[in-house]
Amino acid sequence: MSQIVIMWKKFKQHNYFSHFKKQPLKIEFQPFVFSVAGQTVQIMRAKPDDISNMLLLETQAYNGRMPWNAEVFQSELAKSNLLYLVVYQSSTLVAYAGVRINQLEAHITNITVAPNWQGQGLGTQLMQIMIELVQEWGCECVSLEVRVDNLIAQKLYRQLGFSPTFIRPNYYQETQTDGLNMVLDLTQTRNKKGIKF
Repeated sequence: MSQIVIMWKKFKQHNYFSHFKKQPLKIEFQPFVFSVAGQTVQIMRAKPDDISNMLLLETQAYNGRMPWNAEVFQSELAKSNLLYLVVYQSSTLVAYAGVRINQLEAHITNITVAPNWQGQGLGTQLMQIMIELVQEWGCECVSLEVRVDNLIAQKLYRQLGFSPTFIRPNYYQETQTDGLNMVLDLTQTRNKKGIKF
């Protein structure tokens, strides 16, 4: 039996995906600034006005392709259980990320970093911010999908504590590439000190 199947059975046995929250979560976020690679950037909640910049960043990061179009982003930003964050250096969007909250679970819907900012720690810091937020909201686990051939991203997620669970065949439909689901158990890090920037 493969390690991925074993991990998935382990997560199912612990019922990480079967909790129910009594009260709906009110998602709030206060903008702040932080430093990465010697540069000061500002992070804030995404608004409909940011969508054109998000689409431009998509084409830059995915070699001219746009996995998500304007209508999808508009729909996502309108949902009460989702939070999208955008990171700007001055007036230039350099990264964005989204997270969906479903009862006690969080799911990273996407994370995109401008090509000239990749490899400088911005993606790591953005992931850490998202993880700390969902911990504060009481989530017990956070999951995401990553391309099976994106070994660099998988390495980052493993360093952050994510473990592989199962493979979604043809998850990325535009390229017919399988997606690897990975999960971080937040109950093991609940009492750790908050992230500092």
